Amino acid sequence: MKTLVTIIVLSVATVFSAQAQDTRKANKKATQTTQEQTQQNPAERAKAHTDRMTRDLNLSAEQSRKLLDRNTAYYSELNNMSSKDANERNSMMERASTKYDSDIKNILDDAQYEKYSTMKDDYMQNINNRGLDQAPTNKNMKRDDNMRK
Repeated sequence: MKTLVTIIVLSVATVFSAQAQDTRKANKKATQTTQEQTQQNPAERAKAHTDRMTRDLNLSAEQSRKLLDRNTAYYSELNNMSSKDANERNSMMERASTKYDSDIKNILDDAQYEKYSTMKDDYMQNINNRGLDQAPTNKNMKRDDNMRK
């Protein structure tokens, strides 16, 4: 009887230990994924953003190509802002975002731009409500599986 109880206790302990290790590995992988995303160069970020928008807004090949060109320029511009002081960076970012939206409006049709605006507004609302460290959970926005590698 003692042997049976000992075997059961050891089995349960082994299962809990394995689960704890899996949780630690998952947490470590999530941290690494976040770090990889922030270390992407502007071209990689532009490509990922374009792919998401192409999928979510159902863009044509021509629209996708134009958007990739615009996103590449936009992310390069944002990358160059990192060396500026906070006030200058904020004003530059506001101007860049306004120009970006204007350019996007010329690439998308009216229905696509309306959906883009809604997704953007929801994204900004989620950031303001949750803080910068949490991802948005908008039903219109799909996670990019490439970003989870």
